[in-house]
Amino acid sequence: RRHITLIQGPPGTGKTETITGMVLFVQYVYKTIEAKGCLRPRGYEQPTRILICSPSNVAIDNVLERLVQHPSLQGCVVRIGDSKASNPKIHPFTIDALLSKMGRRSDRDNRVDLLNIRPIALCTLNSSSLEYALSSDPYDVLIVDEASQATELSTLIPF
Repeated sequence: RRHITLIQGPPGTGKTETITGMVLFVQYVYKTIEAKGCLRPRGYEQPTRILICSPSNVAIDNVLERLVQHPSLQGCVVRIGDSKASNPKIHPFTIDALLSKMGRRSDRDNRVDLLNIRPIALCTLNSSSLEYALSSDPYDVLIVDEASQATELSTLIPF
């Protein structure tokens, strides 16, 4: 069963901080379950995978900047999409920069491997349809930031 939660509010009311809090909470719950050796439901052998999308690069980069302020998330995130369009502050977290740092080519297979290793991916709604993004393991949580600025059809792309 799928659940949908909508959060709406004017600028500056903490929606991006709420996204950061949600991601931290999901990661905390997973790590707590893992540390206590509790049984997880079937299909949850891997970390909870989170996809964060937005219609704009600026919004995605803003969320990513907030996420990487938390040291526990720095090794978990990857920015999908054209690395040239990204904010220079978050460039080290782009898929191309991470692959380069690992000494691997930026081809489809290496991109899929990296997305499967890093459980939190961020991209624009349109970039969520890239072949390598679709080929990675499915995501457990989808967050669409600034959904009211997107067309209804574009919000369906990540599904």
